[in-house]
Amino acid sequence: MRSGQLAMVEVTAMSEQDKKQAESQDVMAIKGVNYNQWESLEALEIFGDDSHIENDGKKRGSDLENYVADIAESVRIAMDQSISILTPWFFSNLPQFYYQTTPRNEKVRDLHAVITGHIFESKQKLQLWNREKTKTTFLGPGNEEGIFKDIASRVQDLNIKNGYAFTSNDGLLLIASFFTDGYKPVDLSNTKNLEKINRAKEILSGEKQDEVAAFLNQLDHDTVIHATPSRLCRLFKIYQAAQRREDVFTHVIPNYYQNYARFDFAFKKMPVAQTLQSALSLFDRYGFRVARFMMTVVNQHEEPMGIMTAILQHESAESISPQMVPFLKVNKAIKTLKWVDNDEYEHFLLPNDKGQTTYSLNEINLIRATSDWTQIFLSKLNPYYYSEERIRKTYFKYTDLLSKMIEFFRKRFDPRHKNAEKADSLRMTIMETIADLDNRIEHDIMTESMHFFTSILKTNYFYPRKTGLSFRMDPNCLNQTYYPNKPFGFFYFVGRGYRG
Repeated sequence: MRSGQLAMVEVTAMSEQDKKQAESQDVMAIKGVNYNQWESLEALEIFGDDSHIENDGKKRGSDLENYVADIAESVRIAMDQSISILTPWFFSNLPQFYYQTTPRNEKVRDLHAVITGHIFESKQKLQLWNREKTKTTFLGPGNEEGIFKDIASRVQDLNIKNGYAFTSNDGLLLIASFFTDGYKPVDLSNTKNLEKINRAKEILSGEKQDEVAAFLNQLDHDTVIHATPSRLCRLFKIYQAAQRREDVFTHVIPNYYQNYARFDFAFKKMPVAQTLQSALSLFDRYGFRVARFMMTVVNQHEEPMGIMTAILQHESAESISPQMVPFLKVNKAIKTLKWVDNDEYEHFLLPNDKGQTTYSLNEINLIRATSDWTQIFLSKLNPYYYSEERIRKTYFKYTDLLSKMIEFFRKRFDPRHKNAEKADSLRMTIMETIADLDNRIEHDIMTESMHFFTSILKTNYFYPRKTGLSFRMDPNCLNQTYYPNKPFGFFYFVGRGYRG
């Protein structure tokens, strides 16, 4: 056998000595190959005939130049066709405010992304960052179901100070941009900024001019650049109405455009990105479709306030009014966002396999309170078995049982549905279901959860203007082992960022 030639030996018939000899020959063959000499016999023997086939197909000289020129010409023709079709469409189908508030270089970048990004053919979503990593922009198919919530989920961990998202007039394209850098006071030496500020002051001439000037002159630089004078005026009016309130301020303008309504809400001490995601889930839950939203943090130099605006249409095509039942529900839920946490339990806001949402925002917060109670008391037995994650997974597993517990709670305390006899019957059903659970840890979790519901004496759950949950508890629920000195009574409180 020639040196450098691989041995072809029947493996099953090889002795140990033959194996070592064959292995030694393989190693020598590999070491002896010059990998740059692809036409050598060694390369053929080690890598197989495919290496020669690829080599033979290589184009050189004028053939390569002609080939590249042909490819370049095909790309150029395709690009020219896309430019001729998409450019007039782009500038005739985007809302007017886009042209008023978007700098020229960003328009060029967005159009380039539409032409080259395969958004329409393959339904791709693009995310772009500016050079300083202070602004991110998403472009995607505007008619894709759930795209607003998808974009919101991608930015939920960003520190957003300003942002917007909208669809084209025909609904085919979505553009969303978010600013993530720190607060920068507006540059009044910029002519365009100064013109916007002065125009806004003219519109607000009936307001106290010192308050108007203090507000407008302290706005963030990017906020002014990407807003119209009328938008700046609305921000001022909403800020004035909400600045002395601790709850969420809401305001609706029916028939804002055709059967769309404009819904504004303002809040303090709430994370903007997570609030956006929660709000979009609530709109979806109650049948509202979002065509556009804008979000801005104002008064950043003192006490920041988030202001969000959504242009909404209801799935029933009914005109939205303050008395509309779905709007009353979503308005109440938005106000509730002020005192609930953003965590994994928001998963319950999403539709299930049947397209239905299992719990309201209030009910989710009741579940959150039950989870914390259960973890506090069971962790005294074993903090590892009864962790927050294990309790949460158990609740996700037994949603039907959890729903019965909430129904039991309602029959005890809801002024509209209070029924002690039905509550007692339901309690027996729940306890029988829990008794049939095979897993001991899950059995303990659901038992302690029910123990919480049966130990409540009073609650503010059904009070419409609450800013947190409060429960007066029966002191007999406390385990004597851990609480030997039983109190006369105690309360359990749950709110945004606190338990007690």
